[in-house]
Amino acid sequence: MTLLQSGFELLQNFIDSDTAAAIIEEVNQPLLNAQGGGIRNADKKFNVIATLASSDYLLAQASRYLSGCPHLVRAILFDKSFNNNWLVTWHQDKTVAVSSTFEKEGWGPWSFKDGVHHVQPPLEVLESMITFRIHLDGSTRKNGCLKVVPNSHRLGLLSHGIY
Repeated sequence: MTLLQSGFELLQNFIDSDTAAAIIEEVNQPLLNAQGGGIRNADKKFNVIATLASSDYLLAQASRYLSGCPHLVRAILFDKSFNNNWLVTWHQDKTVAVSSTFEKEGWGPWSFKDGVHHVQPPLEVLESMITFRIHLDGSTRKNGCLKVVPNSHRLGLLSHGIY
């Protein structure tokens, strides 16, 4: 299945093994254990993630799916385990990180997470976005921690009762 058909696409070896090893080496520190399984704004806290996020390679991959010039709106690093977890219920990713608040029709509600403003943009902005989820471990369809509702990208903004 393709991204356009189902709303997601599984790609093997999206990043090379050297890049994966560099990320693991830099983020393999006690900081994660104190964060409950995740770190927001990972591109601002880890040089290797910032380098990957702004790399020609990642921008070219995003350009395969988007029109215009791609821009990073959020980077979260998860290191989930049975003892270290960031519980996330069924949801749609609906917010982007921004440098400051502003007043604009259709933008909101606002939140403030880990020192950064987040806002829900209008649906047409969300529909023009792509998310890359990069697993650095041996995740498979059976042991992976993310479940996607196929074709939900065609349903607009859903209430929590739907999923």
